[in-house]
Amino acid sequence: MTLDAFGRLRPFTIGFDRVFKDLEKLQNVSETYPPYNLIKSSDDIFFIELAVAGFNKKDLEIEYKNSILTIKGKTSKKEEVNYIHKGISERSFTRVFTLAEHIKVKTAEVTNGLLVISLERDIPEEEKPIAIKIK
Repeated sequence: MTLDAFGRLRPFTIGFDRVFKDLEKLQNVSETYPPYNLIKSSDDIFFIELAVAGFNKKDLEIEYKNSILTIKGKTSKKEEVNYIHKGISERSFTRVFTLAEHIKVKTAEVTNGLLVISLERDIPEEEKPIAIKIK
């Protein structure tokens, strides 16, 4: 289904504006740097791994606001090096992930050139299903 088809649905949907905006954003996503992995460890635990070779902790910035996780890498000026071959990209980047409801960022760690962000689904007790006894 194309976004044009979704556009035709808009008159029949109320309160779904954000969903349609998110779908439009997805259509325009073509950024491939830095490469990343999405890992599902269990129904409620997830990890994002970003390959950040050449970046230190001080070069990375992580922000979470309104279900949007934004990861930025800013390269610092390096000394001039006479490369024979330069295959490791060290350019600045911004990578954005939209997280589902109740997904919270737990930790972030850089190890061996990988930025690993752990996420966990944390459903409030009042929103969990309740078993009703039948009398």
